Amino acid sequence: MNRSTIVPALAAAAFTLLSSVAAWVVDDIARDRFVGEARSNLLSRLSAKRARLESALNARIQTAQGIVPYELNAGPLSQGQFSAFVRSLMQQQQGVIAVLLVRSAQPGQPPALNDPQKLQILTYPPNTETQAVLDDYRQQQQRFKRLIPSGLISRLPQPYTNRARYLGYIPVCDGRCSSRSPLLGMVVVIFDELALLADADLLNNDNSTEYAIYEHGANGVGRLLFGSATVFDRDPVILEIPLLTGRWQLAAVPAQGWTVVSTSMLWLRVGEVVAIALGTVLTFLLVRQPMRLRVAIAQTRETNRLLREEILDRQLAEAKLQSLAEQLEQRVLERTAELSKALEQVQKAQVQVVQSEKMSSLGQLVAGVAHEINNPINFIYGNLGHAKDYIHGLLGFLELLHQEQPELSPTLTAYAEAIDLEFLEDDLPQLLKSMEIGSERICGIVQSLRIFSRLDESDLKRVDIHEGIDSTLTILNHRLKGSDTQPAILIHREYDPAMPSVECYAGQLNQVFMNLLVNAIDALEESGTLDPQITIATALLDPNQLQIRIIDNGPGIATAAQSKIFDAFFTTKPVGKGTGMGLSISYQVVADRHKGSLECVTEPGQGATFVITIPIEQRPALAESSAVDPAPLTT
Repeated sequence: MNRSTIVPALAAAAFTLLSSVAAWVVDDIARDRFVGEARSNLLSRLSAKRARLESALNARIQTAQGIVPYELNAGPLSQGQFSAFVRSLMQQQQGVIAVLLVRSAQPGQPPALNDPQKLQILTYPPNTETQAVLDDYRQQQQRFKRLIPSGLISRLPQPYTNRARYLGYIPVCDGRCSSRSPLLGMVVVIFDELALLADADLLNNDNSTEYAIYEHGANGVGRLLFGSATVFDRDPVILEIPLLTGRWQLAAVPAQGWTVVSTSMLWLRVGEVVAIALGTVLTFLLVRQPMRLRVAIAQTRETNRLLREEILDRQLAEAKLQSLAEQLEQRVLERTAELSKALEQVQKAQVQVVQSEKMSSLGQLVAGVAHEINNPINFIYGNLGHAKDYIHGLLGFLELLHQEQPELSPTLTAYAEAIDLEFLEDDLPQLLKSMEIGSERICGIVQSLRIFSRLDESDLKRVDIHEGIDSTLTILNHRLKGSDTQPAILIHREYDPAMPSVECYAGQLNQVFMNLLVNAIDALEESGTLDPQITIATALLDPNQLQIRIIDNGPGIATAAQSKIFDAFFTTKPVGKGTGMGLSISYQVVADRHKGSLECVTEPGQGATFVITIPIEQRPALAESSAVDPAPLTT
C-alpha cells in the first residue's frame, strides 16, 4: 500500500469519526426532545387525574361536613331524622357506602370510646357494622391525637379481598374544637376505594400508561395504595396531594418506559448512516485524486497526453454536473414549496388542537363549577322543607294563641305592633316560597351546566338533542337579555315532539350549538336589529336522519364571504374578537365526527340559516365508512 492510498484512507477515517460523534450528539438531542414532549403530555394528563381525585375526596368529606351544622342546630337528631337527611345527601354523591354519627349518651359530654354503653351511634344504612369503625377510630386517636379535632382520612383494608374502604372523620364541636368547645361527637363517612379511583379516571386506562398511588403518612410510615410499586423505580412523573394525615403521591410512567420509538427518529438515524457513508467515500476520493495527479505530472509525455484527455473528460463531467445541479436546484425549490404548504397545514392543525383543548378546559371548568355549587345548594334546598315545617308550626301556634287568648297583655300587644306581626304572618310563607323557587332555579342552572359540559361522555352515547340545545341557551342567557343599548333577543323553539334520542358525541355537538348561537348573537348585536329573533327548529327527515336549523333575522352574510366561512382562520369580525376557527371546527365535528353535513343558507339583508344534518344511529354509518375507505391508525 503506497502513500497515495494511505493518506486518503486516514482522511476518510477521520471524517467517519467526526461525523459519528456529530450524529451521536444530534441523536441524543432529538431523543431528549422527544422524551421531554412525552413527559409534558403525561404531566398534563396526570394533572387532570389529580384534580379529579382531589375533587372526589373533597366531595365525600363535604357529605359528612353537611351533617355537623344540622346536628348542632336541630340536634340531638333521632335515627329517623338522621336517615332522612343522610339519604338525601347520598343521592347527590355516588361512592359513599355509609355515614355514622358517634356521640355521647350524656348530652354535652365527649364520647367515651372505651365504654360502648355510654355511646349513641346513628347509622345509615341502619344495618351498617360499627365495631370495625370504632376500633379504627380508637387506633387513629392514639396515632393522631392532635389531628382528631381537625378531621382526618383513614384507609381500612377489607379482609379476604384486595379492596379497601376509606373512613373520613369530621368532628362535631360547637364552633372550633378546643378546650372551651370540647368534642361532642364524630361524623364518619365510609366510601369505597374503587369508586374513588373510578371518579379519578384511574381504572379505565389504556395499556400505554401505568399509574400508582403511594401514601406517606404523618407518622413516617408509607404504603402503596394503588398500582405497582415498580412505577416509582422507572423515573415517573409525580404529583402530590396533601392530606391532614400525610400526603399521597400520584405517579405515572409509560408502559414501555421512556424509550423513543418514532418514525422521525428512525429516518434521522438512517439519514445519519447514509450521510456518514457518502461523506467517507467522497473524502477518500477527493483526497486521493490530487495525489494521483501529482504522480501523473512526473510521468512521460504519453502520460501527459492521457492526462489532457482526462482533463477534457472532467470538463465534460463538470458540464453534466452543472446541468444536474440546475435540475437539483429546481427540485429543491419544488420541495421547498411542498414543505411550506405542509407547514401551513401543520400550523392550522395546531391551532385546531389548541382550540379543542380550550373548549375541553372550558368544559372541565363548567363541570367543576357545577359540582362545587351543587353541594351547598342541595344542603340549602334540603333544609328549606324543615324550615317550612318549623315556621308553619309557629304560625299555627300563634293562630291557636289568638283563639285561646284574644286579648294580649299590653307588653305583647306593643311588641306585636312593633314587629308588624300580621304582616309577618302573611309575608313569611311567601318569603319561603320565593327562596324555594330561587333554589330550584339554581339547581336547574347547575343541571344545564352539567348537560353542556358532559365530561363523562367523550364517547358515543344516546342523548336528548333538545336537552343539549336548552343547556346551551341557559349558558348564553346573559347575552340574550336586553340592555339599555340592545333589545332582548327572542328565542323561538320549534322542536319535533317525535324526535328520538340521538347517538352522538354530546360534548362536541354542544360546542357546535354554542359556536352557531354565539355567531348569531354577535351578528344581531353588531347590526342593531330592532326586533332580534333566533329560531331553533328540529325535524326528523327519515328513520335515521335528523335536521337542526338555527335561523336569525340579522344582516346575513356577504356574497363574497359565503364560500369562505368554513375555512380555517377566516372571519368577518374585527381584529381581536374572532379567531376564525369556530365554524371550521364545527364543520369538522359535524362532517368528520358525526358523518353529517353543515350548510349555510343566507342572502345579504335576509338573515342566515345554518342547517345541521346528522344520522340518528352513528355506529352503522361509521362501520360502513370504515368498510369503504379504511383509514390508517395514527398516533
